[in-house]
Amino acid sequence: MSQPNGPNIAADLVRIHRVITRGLEVSIQHSRTPSDPATVSGFVIYAQTAAWVLHGHHVSEDQAAFPFFRQKQIDAPYLLLVAEHGQIQAILNEVAPALDRLAGEPGDGQSLAFVHQALIRLAGIWYPHIQREEVHLTAQVIAAAISLEEQINLAQQFAQHAQQNSGPAYLAVPFVLYNLSPEDRVGMLRVMPPEVTQHLVPVVWKDQWAPMKPFLRDVE
Repeated sequence: MSQPNGPNIAADLVRIHRVITRGLEVSIQHSRTPSDPATVSGFVIYAQTAAWVLHGHHVSEDQAAFPFFRQKQIDAPYLLLVAEHGQIQAILNEVAPALDRLAGEPGDGQSLAFVHQALIRLAGIWYPHIQREEVHLTAQVIAAAISLEEQINLAQQFAQHAQQNSGPAYLAVPFVLYNLSPEDRVGMLRVMPPEVTQHLVPVVWKDQWAPMKPFLRDVE
């Protein structure tokens, strides 16, 4: 079994699910009714980043995690999970133009309402989807098939793969960190380079992700 403070791919998957779940819930909440232009502009950046992070997570699973798990003969409904990824991506593709319109015209209530309804549809797929994943890909199942050394290497590979497909790092990294509880954030920091979390996020990138702050949690 994985040690409490050691590598744990199942826990990493749960943490990124929590990031995306909060991103989805916050986006649904703030797309419910129109707000002032400054708030809408920050919301658009937040929601776009949520979509990018969700896309990156699914690309990582489809191209890296799931093939490796199948190679290790870890049982899960992979075909169904991948099909659900496609359904979710189709909704994200619908949402993207509406967010672009909102970026140019923050008072566009029709686009905001479209985003809200699309995200509700997405949530209807998302919650049972992650439940299926977490029921099958538990820490015990993964630890029985994958050594601690492999889990260390895989955690880093999966994180790098996801980051390459999650939009600009100056938005994606703070989005991931600050949609987690402080306790979960500690585990996420383990797979991120200290230079990124201790210098780039709080210093170099701070002005670029600042518009998202009202929607994030526990921001220092």
